[in-house]
Amino acid sequence: MSENQESRSEYQPLILTGVVAGTLWVLNFLWGLLSSSSGEYGSRFGDSFGVVNSLFSSIAVAGAIYAVILQQKELSLTRQELQGAREAQESAAQAQHDILILQALNSLLTSNHAELAYIQSRLDGMRQEEARHSSSSLRIISGMNMSAKNYYHERQKKIRSSIDNLNSQITKILQKIDPELSDLPTNSSATQE
Repeated sequence: MSENQESRSEYQPLILTGVVAGTLWVLNFLWGLLSSSSGEYGSRFGDSFGVVNSLFSSIAVAGAIYAVILQQKELSLTRQELQGAREAQESAAQAQHDILILQALNSLLTSNHAELAYIQSRLDGMRQEEARHSSSSLRIISGMNMSAKNYYHERQKKIRSSIDNLNSQITKILQKIDPELSDLPTNSSATQE
């Protein structure tokens, strides 16, 4: 049923009552005009409208009650709409919060990848330097670079672990946002180098 038909069906009882009351009033008026032949009967004719006035008063009260009922329906619909709007707003706020967390995690991930690339370049530079020097100076450079290499290797392990942890957190948030995103591959290529 369309909204227009629902609107008409809501007012049908009120319209029907008005039509019946109007018809009764007109019939009472015509009966009084046709049957009044004397003054005494004229006063009875005037008094007969008291019944019709009572009927109209009753109809007015019924109309007021009907208006209150309609207002209650509208108020109920408004409450439902407000509840839906509140839920949508809370959902949007949660999504915005998740996006901010994803952005922060992505920044950390980018920073870790950059640091990992820097460490790798330092280690490559140390290897190239060792390859250029003679065997006697190689032992001295190798000894000095050994502690730096150990530091860089340990730092690489920590960064790769951090990257794996960040990828895991990002995947959890993406799954919470949309379960279909659980099939996305994580960017763990840096951890496999």
